Amino acid sequence: MVEVVVLEGYLHKQSKHLKLWKIRYFVLAERALSYSKKSGKMAKNTYSLKDLDVIPDQNYVVHDHNFVFDVKYGDGEHMYLSAPTEAERLKWTQAIKATQGKLLHTDDGDGEKQLTDGRSSAASSTGVLGGVFQPPAATSRFQTTTSRYKRVATKERKDERKRARMPKMKKPFGAIWLDDVLPHWGDQAALVPPHLVEALCFAGIPKEIRGRAWSAMLGNRLQINEQLFDICRARAKAVLLEMDLVKEADEKSRQLVRLEHKLAPHQHVLEPQPQLHNERDHAHDDDAPPLLQLPAHLSIAGPPSRDSSTALDAQALADKLIADNERNIKLVQRDMPRTFGNHPLFQDGAAGAQKTYEVLEAYTCYRPDLGYVQGMSYLAAILCLHLDSFGAFRAMVSLMSTRLLFDMYRLEEERTLLYLSVYDSVLRHELPVLHAHFQEIGIDPRMYMVDWAFTLFTRCVPLEVVLRIWDCYMYLGTPFFFQACMAILIMYENTLVTLDLGDAMKFLHNVPKSCSPHEFFQALDAVNLSRPAINALLAGGDLRPWSPVGKRSIQVEYPEAYEY
Repeated sequence: MVEVVVLEGYLHKQSKHLKLWKIRYFVLAERALSYSKKSGKMAKNTYSLKDLDVIPDQNYVVHDHNFVFDVKYGDGEHMYLSAPTEAERLKWTQAIKATQGKLLHTDDGDGEKQLTDGRSSAASSTGVLGGVFQPPAATSRFQTTTSRYKRVATKERKDERKRARMPKMKKPFGAIWLDDVLPHWGDQAALVPPHLVEALCFAGIPKEIRGRAWSAMLGNRLQINEQLFDICRARAKAVLLEMDLVKEADEKSRQLVRLEHKLAPHQHVLEPQPQLHNERDHAHDDDAPPLLQLPAHLSIAGPPSRDSSTALDAQALADKLIADNERNIKLVQRDMPRTFGNHPLFQDGAAGAQKTYEVLEAYTCYRPDLGYVQGMSYLAAILCLHLDSFGAFRAMVSLMSTRLLFDMYRLEEERTLLYLSVYDSVLRHELPVLHAHFQEIGIDPRMYMVDWAFTLFTRCVPLEVVLRIWDCYMYLGTPFFFQACMAILIMYENTLVTLDLGDAMKFLHNVPKSCSPHEFFQALDAVNLSRPAINALLAGGDLRPWSPVGKRSIQVEYPEAYEY
């Protein structure tokens, strides 16, 4: 009985004794994983899927510029394999897990009938979601949707798909970035063709150089330097100190008020009985001694001393110099525990958390008109995973200056409504059935799309997928955000059309962990609208970017003459 081949291709395999990397041809079938020296040769080793355990990412073995995964078999034996791209690695790991899950499920059934039914889904290995095979009907529906959208795609969109495919290269992707792309970034004459850079972004930037690549793509048009970063950090410390002093002064004031109220009842006890004089007489009697006096250091009345007056003046001046939005800096410490709270680098006191604090506090003082807004912590945390504090701050400034994020965080009503309107138009064009279902159950784009935009998917999409989305967003900009939104909805359209309002909102704010980059980019390939078409929708007849200056009518008086 011939088994159906699920996946096959060349991978690097580390030899067991000499630890050398050799290219081998691997074949994943329904029940076993085998490899040979070349395609068509007899299998050198075969491993039963029942005995395999796949670890997608590990830190024990490194293969330069490649992506290693661990296949455990037998009695604790390890076989280290590496793929040229992260997408290829995830494709293999997901396929092995899915085939293994289907095999175990089939063996628990009633025999040959279930095995036969399972082969139809095993034959389409690209239809794996979350470690188990999708039912054949769901897989075929997704493939039908993909082919339908590909048929109606414009020439612009077809060209985009071609540019996203990585051509065959003799060098590993990491070496191309380090040798051919990053050293010549900004030099148009020496830089590799833009379509190759685009393909490299879609293939996945190696994590070792992701920070450098992001920094290069974002650029530094605002000329951010380390001196400015140090100034912003120092100002952030001053703002926090001033807020602590104000809080301390308020607390002392409340204590004095409480003490005054506590001592006030004793006045009535110590006062003489009003037989000859009433209280009003005592109030006007200058010679009458006070019945109860507070100690001098607790006295509320009386003229303030010169030192206290100077301190109050300094405090009032500092209070005026601090912008209202800068006071939101306190929210950073409140939001950080909720940002990747389970990640070891972002635990309280960890290095990642400290770097993120520095970046957010410095940015709050760099842009006091924005201050700190909830959602920024996710952006800063992702940058701090790949860059040092200053590099993350510089990247944060450039990232927040991009059209989508700047407009959204400014909470500019006109521009925000434009983004929501464009998103609704794109959704109606790409997924009319899902759009109609959302309208029927009462889901408005602002109920979930705003959260996707504020955090660039980091709060609700698995981190592996988020990083791959960011690789492309850094290079392609705002239009790619709308394509990414559609890709997520295309992946789960069959599920979303069956959910009510509450369940759909939970789903959209917490995309399943089984979502993989391979399936995301497969769904992205089904998006019909090209990025120039989305740009045209965003322009709305006006190609100029939004600016607050454009909202003001300024009267300018020109001089009669320029020379006297």
